[in-house]
Amino acid sequence: VGFHKFDLVTGARYSDLCISVPSWRTHGGVLLTKAIKFQRVGNRNFPRYSKRIITRTGWTLDDVDRGIPHQISVRGIHNSRRAMDKMFGCDVGKDRFTCIADRYGNTSTTTHAVGFHEEILAGRVDDGMRILLISGASGIVVGHATLTLDDLPSRYRNFIASGKALGSS
Repeated sequence: VGFHKFDLVTGARYSDLCISVPSWRTHGGVLLTKAIKFQRVGNRNFPRYSKRIITRTGWTLDDVDRGIPHQISVRGIHNSRRAMDKMFGCDVGKDRFTCIADRYGNTSTTTHAVGFHEEILAGRVDDGMRILLISGASGIVVGHATLTLDDLPSRYRNFIASGKALGSS
């Protein structure tokens, strides 16, 4: 129960795919991303690291109950899942991977928290499940974590149902 493994890899040679420059309109900065190339490079690399952390955890793909990726975009998540299909040589299962980008977009650093919230309340994440978290960031940075849940989903649903959650009276 809890986190088993965590892996973070930086591919600095791809840092030019997403850069920050001063804004030409207002104060502050602008993030310029070569999104299509960024996704191609990411999908060429991250499935290998997914497989590596699953193996290092002592799991097989069949042991992963749910994958919660960084919510880059709906298309990005589907393309990433297809890249995993290719790496693992099978259909990893569209329904096994969380996609909430259609409702929330890319929520950046809160992507996994929002994903957990949605999946727990929908009953797709439950007590005892084995989870693969997949992160991605500019640069290219690829991160993975494996964890087995205790009774957190049940406790969370009970807390929400109690009316004590933030914003309830």
